[in-house]
Amino acid sequence: MMNPLVSTFNTPFESAPFDQIKPEHFVSAIDQLIEEADKEIQQISDNPEPASFKNTIDALEKNGEKLGRAVEVLFNLNHAETNEELQNIAQEVSPKLSAFSSKMLMNEALFNRIKVLYSQHIDNEKSNRDTQSRISIEQATVLSNYYDNFIRNGAELEGEKKQRFADIKSELATLTLTFGDHVLAETNAFSMHITEETDLDGLPDFVKEAAVQEAQDQDLEGWMFTLNYPSFVPFMKYSKNRELRKKIFMAFNFRSNQGNK
Repeated sequence: MMNPLVSTFNTPFESAPFDQIKPEHFVSAIDQLIEEADKEIQQISDNPEPASFKNTIDALEKNGEKLGRAVEVLFNLNHAETNEELQNIAQEVSPKLSAFSSKMLMNEALFNRIKVLYSQHIDNEKSNRDTQSRISIEQATVLSNYYDNFIRNGAELEGEKKQRFADIKSELATLTLTFGDHVLAETNAFSMHITEETDLDGLPDFVKEAAVQEAQDQDLEGWMFTLNYPSFVPFMKYSKNRELRKKIFMAFNFRSNQGNK
């Protein structure tokens, strides 16, 4: 079966065909698309022609479009409708994406092309010359962003420092995901079940209706409030019950401070 993540999205506005995308598609698609994007970057950096905005910056802008799309689908799902399988997939691909990013940003030949263009732009700005190499304000902004991004991500580091920087980035990427997973687990671990209507004093109908639905989803009668923002924020804003506000407020602010895993 064709992997939809590596194909053209034949949908209105090329939106993601979520009904066709399965968890098992992500790792193989991202592996394949990283390899393709890496080859494209190598072609840009090895281009024998002198660096120009078109053959370097434009080319980089178009590089890895399908990879970026697949990654966005995965991490959006992981944030909006996550489960253990998606979390594990995100943990698996995150170091690969970090390694790919570091390899590109520390590609000396590629950075030299960008540096040439950036130096030309600075020289033209200083001399105010109207030359063929002069670029528009928008192009100058994009070029500056690329140059700064490469500098900030270790392009000018040497030897072991480059590898150390890449290792730190990879570790941070994994730790960031782990931290998010833990906060999510803590968020989902708490719920406040209300059975007395008098405890709903001050809450608008739309808040109470959502709480009823939340309770029904858990096969319970009454009203259920959670630490998810659409539930937590309206309760804190409208509820007149000080003790219940305190209860849910303390639960929200003490997430991941319970002495557990």
